[in-house]
Amino acid sequence: MELVLKDNIKKYRKEMGLTQEELAEALGVTTGAVSKWENGNNVPDVMTLMELADFFNISMDVLFGFDLSSKKIDDIESEVMSLLQDYKFEEAISKVQAALGRYPQNFKILNVGANVYYYRWFTTRNLDDRNKAIELLEKALLFIPDDEDFSQNEYTIKVRIASLYGSDDFERAVCELEKINYDGVNDYTISEICLRNGDIEKALLHGSSCFLTSTSRIFNACVLMAVSLVRRGKAKDLSEALDLMDVSNKIIETVCMEGDSKALYRIETINFIMKGFIYCCMNDDENMKKYIREAYEYACDFDNLEEKGKLFANMKFNHLDHDFEFDILGADVRNGLYDLIKQLYDYMPKNKHKFVKKVQAEYELLYK
Repeated sequence: MELVLKDNIKKYRKEMGLTQEELAEALGVTTGAVSKWENGNNVPDVMTLMELADFFNISMDVLFGFDLSSKKIDDIESEVMSLLQDYKFEEAISKVQAALGRYPQNFKILNVGANVYYYRWFTTRNLDDRNKAIELLEKALLFIPDDEDFSQNEYTIKVRIASLYGSDDFERAVCELEKINYDGVNDYTISEICLRNGDIEKALLHGSSCFLTSTSRIFNACVLMAVSLVRRGKAKDLSEALDLMDVSNKIIETVCMEGDSKALYRIETINFIMKGFIYCCMNDDENMKKYIREAYEYACDFDNLEEKGKLFANMKFNHLDHDFEFDILGADVRNGLYDLIKQLYDYMPKNKHKFVKKVQAEYELLYK
């Protein structure tokens, strides 16, 4: 690590467009003192160095020209996390405090320091630990390096801060979590905090959103995994793909309420198309035709309903006052299924296009 303090004082002063006299006035020192620093004839005392770093809006390490890309920061982080895994909180805190004294504005040190107090708070429920964790996390937000994944680190830290507030200020915790509840990612945590603090309606609201999101993702995952397995194309892959479609259909039958429209069963038509395609790839024309026909007949039933219903309106455990998901099949389910079949060309290699074409032709016999 090369010490270049005198050069850095001059460099950052000039970057701010200041003369030596103006910097001296801002720090409450003489112009001669600044001149000596920049000439290397004198070094500022510790308090003045901290003021300089703060004035230039840089860390002490940057001011001194220490190379923080070295292995040392990572070593400290690794040592602290190792101590945490063994529940050696006092040793971890001692190491963190020493590191913070030297690297007070380093993101990794601030973050690992927050981890120490955060995890100890889980065992002690001591508000001092909680408050120290929040303090370090909020400071870490200010020093996320440009070369780090800023959005991910920012989100993770904000969620952790909110969860810490949840111990005695649940309204603030919920408010902070709702601000960053991207695509419902915090619904479970919000629901748990609300339940713990007696806000049952809000707990059910976010619990429903979490349940519906998870269920919807399972449906999507089953189809995507089945398509991937078919593309790989081994015999056991095709068998597993069929099992995935069956699992998806069982979930639909479990969570769908009785009713005239049973709108959620529209997803089952997609699964039937997929089963027909899988059987086609297995050269089982009988089952291929069976499931393509079932899909088409289901689609006809839905298209003939006067009240088509919202996709998740007939789903159990739904306490939301609005529909949850856009129906990709559209108002005309038969046409939506036909479009989905054609999309298989985009996902399958050319040697499997013949199977897509065969399924398409079978569907067209019914549809055209």
